[in-house]
Amino acid sequence: MQMAGFPIPKVPIITSHQIIVIAPITGVIMEIKKKVGNRVKAGDTLLILEAMKMENEIVTPGSGVVEEIRVKKDQKVKTGAHLVVITPLKVGK
Repeated sequence: MQMAGFPIPKVPIITSHQIIVIAPITGVIMEIKKKVGNRVKAGDTLLILEAMKMENEIVTPGSGVVEEIRVKKDQKVKTGAHLVVITPLKVGK
């Protein structure tokens, strides 16, 4: 939900407990590259989002384990939609 006067975030929400990957633009989910339980590292492609006839790789900003995928293939998403939740890896793991 967007509150009046506050822009929709286009960057990931990062806390010590989770990384929430956000849709930077409105589009359609063309492909999901990872599954729940997969380990990922910064820069890994999580999914492909098509917008304006261009395929955009949505990547993870940090290392961790995919805990939740909140979208499905062919689903339309709006800017700011939460796409994937990642639990960060503890240092040394």
